Amino acid sequence: MSGWTRTRAIALGASVGLLTAGCDGSDPAVAAPTRAAATATAARRAPAIRVRVATAEVMPLQGTITVPGVVHPFQKASIAAKMPGRVAERLVEPGDVVVKGAPLLRLDETDLRLATEEARIALRLAEVDVADAKRELDRGLRLSKENTISKSEMDGRRTTYERASASQAHAVVARAKAKQALADATVKAPFDGSVEEVDADVGEYLQPGALVATLCDFSKARVRAGVTATEASQLVPDQSANIGFDTLGGAQVTAAIRSIARIPDEGSGTYAIELWLAEPDPRLREGMIGEVHLERTPGEQHPVVPRSAILRRAGRMTLFVVDETNGETRAEERLIRSGRNDGELVEILDGIHAGEKVVIDGHFALGNGALVFVDEDRN
Repeated sequence: MSGWTRTRAIALGASVGLLTAGCDGSDPAVAAPTRAAATATAARRAPAIRVRVATAEVMPLQGTITVPGVVHPFQKASIAAKMPGRVAERLVEPGDVVVKGAPLLRLDETDLRLATEEARIALRLAEVDVADAKRELDRGLRLSKENTISKSEMDGRRTTYERASASQAHAVVARAKAKQALADATVKAPFDGSVEEVDADVGEYLQPGALVATLCDFSKARVRAGVTATEASQLVPDQSANIGFDTLGGAQVTAAIRSIARIPDEGSGTYAIELWLAEPDPRLREGMIGEVHLERTPGEQHPVVPRSAILRRAGRMTLFVVDETNGETRAEERLIRSGRNDGELVEILDGIHAGEKVVIDGHFALGNGALVFVDEDRN
């Protein structure tokens, strides 16, 4: 082999060696591109994908939350007898309107009055014993100064006085209990309201705890409903709401949110809200169901985009933003954090800025950096 041929062969071998090193990654200086770079390169070489876009705008979310609500009286009590006894008088009937303290039913008071008188006499006797013991104690103190009474006798007089005083205190309590028992023989209304049920008749013997009557207060009314966690975050206490009742011919009433639960109901998973009706329609009844219409509070404003722009990939929320650089229109994938929504629009807390165009159709075939063609005619 001539020298020229040998030199050419060596050079050719060196070139092949360099190419081989570049392909197997043995030489870092000429290593192949990473997978991400290769993917981006392939995306740039792929034909443009037709997409539709929408502009992210800052605006308050509009819309109404509508949930069913159940009517409850402002106050409701099942009133029971405190004392045993036979019913002597039934003083109210269902439908009667009563004020706080009004008598509803009266038990036979004969035995209770006798017990009260007995307690009064026992207290009077105890007072006499105390007065007598006090005189003897005072006399003993005088004799003690003259050294004409023994210490043991003096101690006895003190003990007698203390026992009499204790008996008097016991008699005071016993008389108070007897008087209270007599008062409890008359069952009274605990608040203003309407009598809904009366469960005792004259001549019936009642035991303590026996149900006597049911009383409701509808001077105000409570409406209880359940909302999702997202909806709960869009409501505030004292916020007004409209409630419609089909059972009242579509009548609308205004209420205010009193409370929003922080703990979900174990059965439904919803968060309880309670609304108060200050002047309820007199036709309202417990258990009526109405449609509660709640306006979402605007809160801090962020860019909003159509719900169709958002993708869920590998447990993350993303969207594609269209960007035109150097005469090319490409899609950039952004990781986002969403906020409230009204069913059609979604608030974006992080990831995009107002004015950017987001892909709303055609994004399922996109990759980061893909060349796109914005379909203006279908926008």
